[in-house]
Amino acid sequence: PMIHGTVLVTIIATAVAAPLGVAAALFLSEIAPRTVRELVKPGVEILAGIPSIVYGFIGFTILSPWAADQFDIVGQGTYLFVGIVVGLMALPTVVSVAEDALNSVPESMKSGSLTLGTTDWQTMTSITLPAAFSGVSAAVLLGVGRAIGETMAATVMLRGSPGLTKPLYNVF
Repeated sequence: PMIHGTVLVTIIATAVAAPLGVAAALFLSEIAPRTVRELVKPGVEILAGIPSIVYGFIGFTILSPWAADQFDIVGQGTYLFVGIVVGLMALPTVVSVAEDALNSVPESMKSGSLTLGTTDWQTMTSITLPAAFSGVSAAVLLGVGRAIGETMAATVMLRGSPGLTKPLYNVF
């Protein structure tokens, strides 16, 4: 049951943290004005330092009761919402590392693409992301590593009651 729960929560956390983290990193490195970047980047790095017990407590006291009311779930704590909380916990790591990787792409490559007539979006998707792919994938893997390693949020939200779901892919 513990391995099964870890795999489900990790898959959900990756589905949350990877696209949101890469999108936020692209926004910070390519789109955001300098003043926004100077305000948001330290905030993201501070979020990475919040202990997992705090995320678990917020999930247990706010997200779980809300989900139980909205979706008519018997009891509190589902793998879906634990995965969301763990994904949000891994998100600052993904954003910070991916943004550093995206900033390492040479400006000449981006300028050359724009000079040839591509749009900003085409430059980001066809030049910047492929050039920084190894750093971005490392950021996602670091975030997933944090998601796998942080069991405290899951323990608090699931109340430490292990059991296999029926069927095995049921996240509720």
